[in-house]
Amino acid sequence: KGIKKNPTITWVTNKTIGEGEQLIEAATSDCGTGVTLSSADENIIKVINGTILEGVAAGEVEITATTTGDDKWAIASVIETFTVTAKTVQNIVWEQDFYLLKLGDEAITLNAYSTDKKTGEVNNNEIVYSSANENVVKIENGVLSIVGVGYTTITAHQQGDDTYAPTYLTKTVIVREVSDNCDGTYALIGTTKAT
Repeated sequence: KGIKKNPTITWVTNKTIGEGEQLIEAATSDCGTGVTLSSADENIIKVINGTILEGVAAGEVEITATTTGDDKWAIASVIETFTVTAKTVQNIVWEQDFYLLKLGDEAITLNAYSTDKKTGEVNNNEIVYSSANENVVKIENGVLSIVGVGYTTITAHQQGDDTYAPTYLTKTVIVREVSDNCDGTYALIGTTKAT
């Protein structure tokens, strides 16, 4: 027998669900053997068929995700805290990507928005942005400005209100230097091909 690989378990970003709401695929694994969920308190979140979470009553509870394992993959188990809210759960939709930024790029107006998770309708709640490293990018009034080379994350927050539960979404930002080529194209330093 060879050494078994350790699987990686990935949780959904938004770990808040509404009362009576179901969440399918709260956790997934890269091993292909499936993930079984269990709840520390089924009075807050109950688990249906080992894979679906259902919000029962407002509160926080630890959910455990366990892979089944096989002859190639080891068994893995990870715990994450989920919240059930009586408020309406919202998602943030943000279709911009920030992997190919370079020094000298113009400022970018950020365009994330929030929606009602159940209906998908846009709710026009205010989004506030933050940068984890202002030496790479700064954000003012919803506009991202490039400051320096590096990796960081930026987060879109919706703070919630009397109706909606708060939520957030984080994106990775990569800023590279530009190296001029003789033919007028440029190569991003740290990459293998010209753009």
